[in-house]
Amino acid sequence: MATCREPATASELEDLVERHPSVTVHRLDVNDDEQLDDLGGVIGDEPIDFVVHNAGWARPGGMLEVEYTSWALALRTNAFAVLRLAQAFVDNVARSRRRAIVAIGSEMGSISRTESGSRYAYRSSKAALNMIVRTLAFDLGERGVTVASVHPGWVRTRLGGPNAPMSPAECGELLAGVLDELTLEESGTFLDVHGRPIPW
Repeated sequence: MATCREPATASELEDLVERHPSVTVHRLDVNDDEQLDDLGGVIGDEPIDFVVHNAGWARPGGMLEVEYTSWALALRTNAFAVLRLAQAFVDNVARSRRRAIVAIGSEMGSISRTESGSRYAYRSSKAALNMIVRTLAFDLGERGVTVASVHPGWVRTRLGGPNAPMSPAECGELLAGVLDELTLEESGTFLDVHGRPIPW
């Protein structure tokens, strides 16, 4: 089950559905409570093995170019939405076989690995995402739900741009491998796309 803001213009997802008819595409802006409720109504009580939060927002800019309304949007999209999705679908995840919630994080949210300036909104939102993941891991551990943050690397998406070294297909294959190996003991961790821990 894939989601996007505008299914009618999501040509990549249309291609995916043509190749894999079992895939369904649904409209979802992760910042829209009504759309979350609508999706919940479609899913009902169906078990969900993995919820993967892949929505992202970024805008380049140095210290003097920060726009606080944009910063708020980055926090809502990149961080708060992780918790919103968990709240909406935790019961579906808890009744599944794999029981995992995975957020696509970023190494730019690692405080100890930050060695350059700018991108305040993106960096802080991804650091907030990691704290939400870490806290959710404690709250959902008793239900057997694994929660993790995964840094995918630099990928040729609309967000990553055309100069990124990794294709979405290559990243997806690596990410699937990480999901396959993810265990409850690793809940609350921050991993790269090869499954290696990243320092907070």
